[in-house]
Amino acid sequence: MVYATALRITGLPADAEDIVQEVFVTLHQHFDELQLATLPGWLKRTTVLTAMNLVRKQGRRKARLDEISAWPIAESDAVDPSMLTALALRSLLEQLPEPLRVILLAKYLDGLTLEEIAQALGISVAAAGRRVQKAVACVKQFADRDPTARSLVAELEGLDR
Repeated sequence: MVYATALRITGLPADAEDIVQEVFVTLHQHFDELQLATLPGWLKRTTVLTAMNLVRKQGRRKARLDEISAWPIAESDAVDPSMLTALALRSLLEQLPEPLRVILLAKYLDGLTLEEIAQALGISVAAAGRRVQKAVACVKQFADRDPTARSLVAELEGLDR
């Protein structure tokens, strides 16, 4: 759970591994203060916050997206439709502010409930719901400008049904 969350936020295995180490060192330092029942939420929240701090510090996410977008594709290359979908999704997510991107990934990729998201981020369930709605609305807005992304938004809306 810790590694997968860190990898989703940072996009780089090495950074995710560093975050895992940092989270578990922090866990060791605060172990006496924690209750077993709150441990999963604490791990998730600490992982998200640590990863977000690293991403902010490094500022690499935009540069990586630009690098991927610049990859040359020869006409003779067979283009995998799932790769195009992944690139379109990544492009949409890169346009979101970091807090909205994290909450959207937690909801739809990690499959967390609003209660789990609220606990992980230290916010109310209502606030988590509003942030998810705001993130989906932003993605819809971006998709209106990008026809290839409209199908992604339709899939995202289908997940809530």
